[in-house]
Amino acid sequence: MRKLILAFALIAVLIAGGCIGGGGGTTTTTEKTVTVGYSTVHYSGDVSLTEAKNLASFLQNEFDFKNDTDIFLEKSGGKYMVSITSTYRSGNEIEQSVRFYLQFVASRISQDVFGGEPVVLKVISQAKKELLSIESKYKYVQSGEVRVYYRGVTADEAKKVADYLVSIVGESYEWDLIMEKNNQQYDVTAVSGFKSADQITDNMKKAYQSVATELKDMLGGDVILHVVDIGGNELINFKG
Repeated sequence: MRKLILAFALIAVLIAGGCIGGGGGTTTTTEKTVTVGYSTVHYSGDVSLTEAKNLASFLQNEFDFKNDTDIFLEKSGGKYMVSITSTYRSGNEIEQSVRFYLQFVASRISQDVFGGEPVVLKVISQAKKELLSIESKYKYVQSGEVRVYYRGVTADEAKKVADYLVSIVGESYEWDLIMEKNNQQYDVTAVSGFKSADQITDNMKKAYQSVATELKDMLGGDVILHVVDIGGNELINFKG
């Protein structure tokens, strides 16, 4: 479902081009710049050129920018602050699907660009006003095109889930899931393209139930498989 989420985000013009000028709002004390494609990262002395360039490459690849886009990168209090310019004028304009999707992006920036260091991902206006702030909270593993974002479980457990799901859907199927553990219960959240529970057929329900049952046997604990839409809203769940 990753392409569906990304397409939705881009249609919503999450981040559109244009260099930005003055204005108040979020602090963006930067000294240097590096550009990859249409992504220009403005960064401070506490950030290395390699880190700034890797961030520019990551975001250019992630969003496939077609217009010049400004990103501000700073390090403060042990966290990397990544502020991305958007055409939104207020936080109320940012769709829930975009907010949910950016949780994944923030976590992958942390792991892929900054070696697991915490990241605060911000969406800012052209006047540099902060509209949305999301902190990285997951690590992730990948098998084929299945990504499992996890917290409170081990990397091995998450990888088992990813490998199992790839064996079902194939190497090229893009699917994002969240895996967490509360007490002895595993909560696995599967992002889907469904807009309502009514769209989930009986055969699909049987397939999801089978997955929940297999995951319980694999993990050795109770499993709740939550099926959500691209905004993270639960549609239905299955107990394994």
